[in-house]
Amino acid sequence: MKYDTEKGPKEYKITGGVPQDSVLGPLLWNIMYDVLLKVLLPTEIKLVAYADDVAVVIVAKHLDEINLAFEKAFERINQWMDPLQVEEQELTSQPYIRYMGVTIDARLNFKQHVEHVSAKASTLQCDAAKKGRWTYRLIPQIDVWLNLNHGEVNYYLTQMVSGHGCFRAYLHSIKRDDLLECTFCPAEPEDAEDVFFVCPRFNLQCDELEKILNQRIQPETLVEASCQHKLPGTLLARLLQKFSRTCVPLKEEEQAATRRKEE
Repeated sequence: MKYDTEKGPKEYKITGGVPQDSVLGPLLWNIMYDVLLKVLLPTEIKLVAYADDVAVVIVAKHLDEINLAFEKAFERINQWMDPLQVEEQELTSQPYIRYMGVTIDARLNFKQHVEHVSAKASTLQCDAAKKGRWTYRLIPQIDVWLNLNHGEVNYYLTQMVSGHGCFRAYLHSIKRDDLLECTFCPAEPEDAEDVFFVCPRFNLQCDELEKILNQRIQPETLVEASCQHKLPGTLLARLLQKFSRTCVPLKEEEQAATRRKEE
């Protein structure tokens, strides 16, 4: 590589390819690929490059014509690969390829692409359903939640609604805790439902909220009870936030105490 400096032109022999995630990486890659894209090829053959991919596009009516054209193209491309030491790789024919996020098959009917996208969408839908199940129990009708003048959703209320954060079951799912069971509720996973609605550690906070709402709180009825209560929405927000703000720090203190014991 030849480059200019304040002390004049310099040369540097590159032996390890183009460095990844470097400032100069894209520029060096373009310099290297520019030579390939200027290789003279027959008119029925085109090179299409994007980022670090390059495709050899051949237009012909018969397979033998495609094979013959590809041999010509590969022979010339190989002359470019030889000094870069990227040759001697076995190339096998495939019924379809994945290029730029699209699965392209020989018949161009995109059957494999539709099957791949459908399977991926099904997986994402299943994952979303599992992750959002707790939030759906709390807020089965999103319009009711949106129309409630609940004020700002803070850090503590977010942990309550999402089920993420300092709960042992969640920490266990991301391999941050060896156990998922609640220390006060044998054989019960310590998740958001356990902390806010079941565990006797937080009975005082639950009793206070139930007394104000004048009914027993459950995940499925908490938001509805808040909406139907005569108190202003902003005050209800403070109650819910106070509820979550009390429980979450207690849990975080327990986690910190556990870590100190382990150390």
